Amino acid sequence: MLEVFRYSRITTLWEIMKRFDGHLYMRSLNILGCAEVYQFHSKADDLLPSHATAYWEQELLTIRKECETAEFSMPIETINRALLSLRGGFCTYRGMGVFAQELMGRMVDQTKGTTYFLLAPSEAELYEQWLKGWQDTANRFPTTITDIEEAGKCLAFNRFTACVFHLMRVMETGVQKFGSALNIEADLKNASWYTIMQQVTKAIENMWPDKEKKARHSAAAAHLDAVRLAWRNDVMHPKATYTENEAQILWLHIRTFMQELSSLI
Repeated sequence: MLEVFRYSRITTLWEIMKRFDGHLYMRSLNILGCAEVYQFHSKADDLLPSHATAYWEQELLTIRKECETAEFSMPIETINRALLSLRGGFCTYRGMGVFAQELMGRMVDQTKGTTYFLLAPSEAELYEQWLKGWQDTANRFPTTITDIEEAGKCLAFNRFTACVFHLMRVMETGVQKFGSALNIEADLKNASWYTIMQQVTKAIENMWPDKEKKARHSAAAAHLDAVRLAWRNDVMHPKATYTENEAQILWLHIRTFMQELSSLI
């Protein structure tokens, strides 16, 4: 059996980051800008009709939900007062305009102390669809799911060395399972890639004359060797840092190896 390190639970990137819907936020500012002119309505002191009250209540609930996600406390206070007025049936056109003007100011002020990260479309796709191409691996080796997710999200956020760290944890599971299937032993903590590949090759050669089994395991071994070449380190531990290109290549090769392995075991 291959030796596997045991790690304490990691804090995921998803737990650290909060998704901010920029499109919704800009839309909110736009519709609030439309409401602001209610202050100058010809019937500014008339109560809002029921259909307008229902519309603004729903819009404010949507904005409040987004503010809660972003932990924007200042706008929420204004939203709650506006909702109280709307639900109480005493909100006028002028009152809604004043609420809208105040709310826009609070939303703008709140963003001044917040840092945002913008993902390009390809990065956003990787962040949202990190499981793409890994489905078989996740189904066959569910313990790898967290690290697959974190590797994909680290790659999306250009944290390339962190991405490879999580991929290493996925690889530990893969090499252990592959080694068990081949009835070989290796110390994952200390074994070099050369030693691992040497034992894998020898075990596959001994599968003769089962040509089909040998061919399938040889294909998996070829993908494992591609990982070795991309790893750029003599042992399975990651090197100090990895570039974007290196992390992307490892992401692809390890995904292919693990998918191949999923069909074998």
